[in-house]
Amino acid sequence: MRYRWYEYSIYPITFIGLGLALAIVGVGVVTATIIITIAGAMTHPFRSIKNLVVSLTIVALIGASVFWHFYTSEVEIANQSVSVTITKDMSFASLTDSLTQLGVIENPAFFKACARIRGIDKRLWVGRYDFSGNVSVRSVLNTLGSGAVAMLSVTIPEGLRVEQTAGILANKLDLDSAAIVAQAFDTSFCEDRYSLPNLEGYLFPETYRFPVGVSLLEVLDKMVADAKQAIESELKGAELSEDGLNHSEIVTLASVIEAEARKVEEHGLISGVYHNRLRKGMLMQADPTVRYGLRVFTRKLYFKDLDKDTPYNTYMYKGLPPGPINSPGLSAIRAAIRPLESSYFYFVADGSGGHVFSETLKEHNKANRRIKSERKKLKR
Repeated sequence: MRYRWYEYSIYPITFIGLGLALAIVGVGVVTATIIITIAGAMTHPFRSIKNLVVSLTIVALIGASVFWHFYTSEVEIANQSVSVTITKDMSFASLTDSLTQLGVIENPAFFKACARIRGIDKRLWVGRYDFSGNVSVRSVLNTLGSGAVAMLSVTIPEGLRVEQTAGILANKLDLDSAAIVAQAFDTSFCEDRYSLPNLEGYLFPETYRFPVGVSLLEVLDKMVADAKQAIESELKGAELSEDGLNHSEIVTLASVIEAEARKVEEHGLISGVYHNRLRKGMLMQADPTVRYGLRVFTRKLYFKDLDKDTPYNTYMYKGLPPGPINSPGLSAIRAAIRPLESSYFYFVADGSGGHVFSETLKEHNKANRRIKSERKKLKR
């Protein structure tokens, strides 16, 4: 007897249907058993230990569900971010009032209880906290508990003088630029706090993230610490040259290298030239040091400027200038410690951001004449 094609599917479908039916019945039986047990336990909670345990478990589950609902339920703040600032002497009650007024939390009592359970009411981090979008008691406490204060980013480029750095810090961190400069050149303050005569050369160029409301001292401490750390890290394992420069001299030379070189790849060569000249007892003849001594930073430097007597005039005085003329970056510091060995004693700007290096004064003068001639041709 032959079957049609669709008749072959009747048996497996039948077995699957029976299996599903049995499964549904089984779930129903289990569910009914649980409901009956719960009903019995709740009707006579203290009749037996079993009923008591079941009753307490049910109450605990209901309580946990209610707690979790209020703990994680989100409140929608206004489209704009709202902020609260925690000060050093602020109490948690005052903080709760501020958050309630801002609409960040809806139930102050519940919020305080949760904070007390987590211990956050006893460890508040000073700073500004920003809240936006949808927030819950849980997310707010996580923010407060982790000290996730609002941060500001500020980038200090390489080769800036104190007053230039002060301008950026004042603009980005809402500090007083005049106060920064005054503090940086307060000799007694710098000696006592940093063992430095002043902070020229030690406001390390880097991208920093500071909390909103950061103090001037905190900023200076961080920048000076980073500058000293950069020097120490480069000195580790370095084979110092016979010049034997100390920390202050390294920063001073690095600042001159930073001022001279527009191309980072020339740092090593320029450092090598200065090391060679210092070893030979030659004048450094570095234009940036003359500019710094005269406080001339925008106009062209004239030959008559080279005859003006300042401690920073390296056309008049041998050796390094009295101190740094800017805050050098890591590459310049590295170059000052590890100069690129060469037989060069001279270099001149080539007009394109680089330099032409020469071994003798004759070669140097020739290169200088050629560059000037090329510049004149370009002007025609």
